[in-house]
Amino acid sequence: MQEKAAIIIYVILAICGASVGTASSHAEWSSLGYSHSSHFSSSSDSGPSCLDICGNSSTQLVWSVPYVINYALPDGSEWFEEEICNCSWLIAAPDDSVIEVSVIRNRPPNGPQISVYSDDEGAKSSLMYELQHGELGIYYSNVSTIHIAATHPTDFSFQFKPVVCDIKLTAYEKQECSPDQFKCYNQQCLVGDRQCDGKTDCQVHEDEYGCGINCSSVDQYVCPASSTCIGSHLVCDGHGDCPGIFDELNCGRCGDPHIDLGFNPTVSITQPVDFAVGCLWLVTASSHSHSRFRVDIINLPVVVHGSTTTQPASLSLGHGRDPANGHKLVRTMNSTTYPAVVTLDSPVMWIILDTHCDASELPAKWLDCLEFTLSEYDIKECPSNQYACSAGLLCIDRTRLCDGVADCPEFDDEFGCGSCSTNMFTCRNLGGCVDASMLCDGQHDCTDGSDEGKCEPCGTDVIHLSSGPYILSSIGYPANYPHNAHCLWHVYAENDYDVLVVFHDFKTEN
Repeated sequence: MQEKAAIIIYVILAICGASVGTASSHAEWSSLGYSHSSHFSSSSDSGPSCLDICGNSSTQLVWSVPYVINYALPDGSEWFEEEICNCSWLIAAPDDSVIEVSVIRNRPPNGPQISVYSDDEGAKSSLMYELQHGELGIYYSNVSTIHIAATHPTDFSFQFKPVVCDIKLTAYEKQECSPDQFKCYNQQCLVGDRQCDGKTDCQVHEDEYGCGINCSSVDQYVCPASSTCIGSHLVCDGHGDCPGIFDELNCGRCGDPHIDLGFNPTVSITQPVDFAVGCLWLVTASSHSHSRFRVDIINLPVVVHGSTTTQPASLSLGHGRDPANGHKLVRTMNSTTYPAVVTLDSPVMWIILDTHCDASELPAKWLDCLEFTLSEYDIKECPSNQYACSAGLLCIDRTRLCDGVADCPEFDDEFGCGSCSTNMFTCRNLGGCVDASMLCDGQHDCTDGSDEGKCEPCGTDVIHLSSGPYILSSIGYPANYPHNAHCLWHVYAENDYDVLVVFHDFKTEN
């Protein structure tokens, strides 16, 4: 059984060390928005069986209606007694169909090996496609009945792995395109001039294969905004191989990559980070005159503290539509701390999630989802006796400028103080100047640590007890603290005082 995970500490002239949260209070996986395979309920006292894991063994597809095989432990299950659980599914579609097999989640390295076979009167026949353990990919079958097999290495264990693999299946009716059109693998017919135009229109970008002098082979893909060529087998494999990871755009694992705030003024993004996947989102403002973007970061689990994999992901934001080679990069976040708000002044912006490492040695209950919201806002008009924070979000009294305490969301009320230049943050106590890009990056560049104060998810990290006792609580108290949280608070007391820490509530998982 898992207990409630929450901590509250009453600090009296005390020093508090690090608090590392690893507890999980609920299943973090959300529906992917498709029809899912159903799982049987097991009555066994020893836990779920392979029948529970595999779900339905046969499925009849309907044209253009996606169906997801959810190869996972049933909801609420954590333990699985059997070491090996291999599954096989018979997939049938109407005659004259093309079946798209898209592996949209496959947790490395213990995710299954995926094999696709042709059918011979209900039995497996020739092997047509294969992905190794933990790999992602998209395959199109020109036969209307196939077998899919999921097999595991001999040392696999389901312990703490609520979702192992998701396979999305979609049947498309075969089409005849006119001679001046290009036919995508999913049978979409494109106007001929959209082939080799530098913009991907087909699901796995095949309208841009074999284009250009340096990429003339039909099994080569031309990366947009560059002359780089990559093998077509690398497209939609979960890893960004092109500059700006354009080869992973619109591969069906990151939601809609094209976000227009003219249709929805606030958009929330939730993306699992438990498997290696690259995501690229392109965001457009409602108008060029209204072009201040605000990114509120709710959860950024890009670093797993205490593991050998220390940086499984990073989140980057920039101006424009061309993230290749970090073009117009504004901020990259890849540490245990991060700013609560990042703003950009541009009619278009890009966001990249790059999971360049996997967290394979960790139990899935330690893993989490990236969460952030996107919105537009109007710059506040401030009276003459107040300072307008550079983000345009807040007005503060001018007496609070250069007072050693950051009041603006992006700390700019402490820029350009003393001998520091206008784009440098002034350290609180001992002087020193720090570049704005180094704020909330998990490293104490100021000797007093003030460049990491008021950063998420832990809040203020410097506590002065000279004014009296201080109550310190875990993130989100009394609710469970988030996965992978690593908070370090620096507590200062006057000289010649003893240290007393009183724990009022301290609960972690068993």
